[in-house]
Amino acid sequence: MEGKTPHEIDLAGTDGGMHARLAQGLIEAAHYLMSHPDLPIPAAVEIHYCIPARTDEAGADELARIAGMLRSHVTGDEISGTRRDFGPVGYRATYVSRGYMAAYSTHMAPFAEYAAESLARLHAEVDKTIADMEPRSAA
Repeated sequence: MEGKTPHEIDLAGTDGGMHARLAQGLIEAAHYLMSHPDLPIPAAVEIHYCIPARTDEAGADELARIAGMLRSHVTGDEISGTRRDFGPVGYRATYVSRGYMAAYSTHMAPFAEYAAESLARLHAEVDKTIADMEPRSAA
């Protein structure tokens, strides 16, 4: 792949062409931004990859592998990550431990029940408003 443009890379590669499509999109965005200097833009952008893993060991291994590819280091404990900046464009990979996710889910459970109840009330209000707006048939 090295030395080839995204158009020359097989778009049906091992990742289904995801890398090539993202790289091509970044190139197209860069060209568009260069040709439209009046377009408002943020000071920086970031590609953020959240690592899916069945075990903490697998998540940590994948994070270490990515850090090696980026030539960066891993920081954090329960929420760990690595990053590399390319000027104002950053690439960040994060792994959240299963224990942290479980604790967070437990902490948020009461709010989830409240949110579900609030959503149900909101849906009922919307349904009533729609019903009130519908023309009534003459009986």
